[in-house]
Amino acid sequence: MANKIYIMRKEQKSTIVLPQLRDITLIQPTRVTYAKKAYNNIHNKLLTYVIYELQEHIRRTKAGEQIHQLDIFKANPALIEVNLCMDHVGRPDQYNYIRKCAIAMCGIVIKIDDLEKKEVMHTGLFAAVIEKEPGTRTNILRIQIREEIAKLLIKLDWFPERHGQQAHAGNFTEYQLRPLHMFKNKYSDPVYKLISSWKDKVKFCIKIEDFKAILGIKPEQYTNYAHFKKRVLLPVQAELRAHADCWFNVGSREFETVKQKKVTHLNFVVMSEDSEITLAKQKEICKVYIRDTFRMSVGYMKELEPMFDGATLPTIRAIMDKAHDLKLRYDQEKKNINNMQAWVLRALKNRFATV
Repeated sequence: MANKIYIMRKEQKSTIVLPQLRDITLIQPTRVTYAKKAYNNIHNKLLTYVIYELQEHIRRTKAGEQIHQLDIFKANPALIEVNLCMDHVGRPDQYNYIRKCAIAMCGIVIKIDDLEKKEVMHTGLFAAVIEKEPGTRTNILRIQIREEIAKLLIKLDWFPERHGQQAHAGNFTEYQLRPLHMFKNKYSDPVYKLISSWKDKVKFCIKIEDFKAILGIKPEQYTNYAHFKKRVLLPVQAELRAHADCWFNVGSREFETVKQKKVTHLNFVVMSEDSEITLAKQKEICKVYIRDTFRMSVGYMKELEPMFDGATLPTIRAIMDKAHDLKLRYDQEKKNINNMQAWVLRALKNRFATV
């Protein structure tokens, strides 16, 4: 079934990491990653821990099992029940607030587009939250989810064998659980999961309206890009850089696509410990090549330094390609070039000064 899913809502708060939850990796369908939502941190964690409780079933569909064969849909297929431990979501002094947020998620309207049936279904994210009598001490919430929602949270797309490639599951996001407990900014959770879905491909471009929608930011909010950058992008970048296994660089010259003086697209390059080491090495290789090939003095190399500040891996590769082209051109035209170093400096600065 081809589906799109959109989610909406609001609020605010934060927590701690339990030892048994450290270093756990979760997977979820990318349709959930791209769902349009506006949650506070507790809402984010509640949904994450529903995904956590459904991991066995998600991984079984990843291994090729048909969704209708899963045990979870056999007992009461209309309503799927998940027992969620509130210790995972927050501290004991937050339990009442966590319950309120869980109950509020019954009223968060989800719109599901069934592209095959040409139907649209509107339903609550949670169908019901069942708790013990007032005064009963328990840290367990029983959450019921409609079958249609559970399938959207569990089912991974399965691609048949073609072009010599084996049949395989795809369109899923893999991310670590630990960072989600460190985030205080409500936008860090959805951004972290979004860029995690692109870790293998390293970079992606997204319309700024689509990006805001995933974060639950309404069109009338943050219409001033500078304000959006200051209040959303920079704080999220700082939290991801401090706590997550991947992050992005707002300061990159390529990060914003501007048309008619307006930022229309964001160009994310997904950074990680490994990619940062690779980037540093490639910068050094590129600088040494330019210095040695064109016998550049220290003064000329200092003038080129701003070109490397904030440069991404694709930019470094482009600089290296340009340097190769300049070497070939110089070998052909050196009779007409009086000062090779100044000529190279001018060509590189003209090409990359505004990148």
